[in-house]
Amino acid sequence: MECFYTWSETAFFVVFMMLPTLLDDIDLDEVDKDLLWLEKQTYYCTYCTVSPYTESINTLMNHIQDGESEQFSEQAIKSLVKKLKDKREELDNLITAISTNGTQPTKCITIPKTLDGRLQIAGRKCVPHEIYAKIWRWPDLQKHELRKDEEKCNFELMETSVCVNPYHYTRILPY
Repeated sequence: MECFYTWSETAFFVVFMMLPTLLDDIDLDEVDKDLLWLEKQTYYCTYCTVSPYTESINTLMNHIQDGESEQFSEQAIKSLVKKLKDKREELDNLITAISTNGTQPTKCITIPKTLDGRLQIAGRKCVPHEIYAKIWRWPDLQKHELRKDEEKCNFELMETSVCVNPYHYTRILPY
């Protein structure tokens, strides 16, 4: 991620990064407690913040199919990771399912169901389990070609949430 700084931000950053070196030359018994606190802190650029979920998003982006544009897929993945931010186990299950192409059994990955059962991603209304199956599994998937695989998906609360694990569905091809 690139960062652009003003002159004053750059000067502040250089001084802040040099602070531990400067503190080594000072008798610590004479240093104010505030400076001791600063010395113990982790030094990093406060102007470059990276989401803790960036690694998850990048991992999932590495497995997208060519059925949707990369921009749309990225928006859909970011939206899903945001919905799973408080469900770390489900996010880990999603990463496992996608990175192993479903060869390792995983639990359901659930998101809240909207009133009309669709998500809006980048201005498009999409059925959640269909769009994520299209992004990661079947790039040529058409509407209404998925059926929940009862052996893999035992999720019961389909009225309030929906399972979006693409490996919990089977594809039904038209005649």
